[in-house]
Amino acid sequence: GSAQPVEQTVPVRVTPYPTEIEVTSDTKFTPGEHAELSGTATPNSGFVMYDSIFPTGAETNIRVDDQGRWTWRSAKPAGMYSVYTATAYLGVHGRTEIRLVAADFADAVEITSAPTYTPGERAVISGTGTAGKHFLIATRNTDVTNVDDWQTITIDSEGRWSAQTPRPEEPGEINVLILGAGHFATGTTLVPAGGAGAPSGVGSEARQGQASRG
Repeated sequence: GSAQPVEQTVPVRVTPYPTEIEVTSDTKFTPGEHAELSGTATPNSGFVMYDSIFPTGAETNIRVDDQGRWTWRSAKPAGMYSVYTATAYLGVHGRTEIRLVAADFADAVEITSAPTYTPGERAVISGTGTAGKHFLIATRNTDVTNVDDWQTITIDSEGRWSAQTPRPEEPGEINVLILGAGHFATGTTLVPAGGAGAPSGVGSEARQGQASRG
């Protein structure tokens, strides 16, 4: 017999988007681990949560239960930043950005060590801060092709901290960047010991770890 026509259908969204959502959990995360949130919205609705600022980042479909509750766990571990932004997409009702901050991070960190190092050895950076708090530190030798090496540092009970570069360093300038809570950032440049014109440490609150990297 003759071929039968193929019936084509267009998918229809059955679950409605909520008009808004509310976050009831704390908005903190641990760098390098999955971020998690929970909250409330219209019962039996659904929305899409993005790991980062819309439309970048992995997405997760969220279903609100019949009690109006929802939970979310990021599709990928959070990056090594002190600030993280997730975005809830609510269809025709727009988008909601949710800002998370790194848990128990220091509001300020001071570098007290000399801005020099010995080539062929690991560079050591040390300083002071609030006991028990954490921060991120990255180092990059500008004369060597490699990526920034991020580490999480915990300030000890006496308010002191110390960090080393991940590997012995070749001669060259080493840029050091520290990220604390919110928008706090500071840093310095290390030069080989005995070199002339070793620069002193510089501080800034103008940079933020998450602004351009979700």
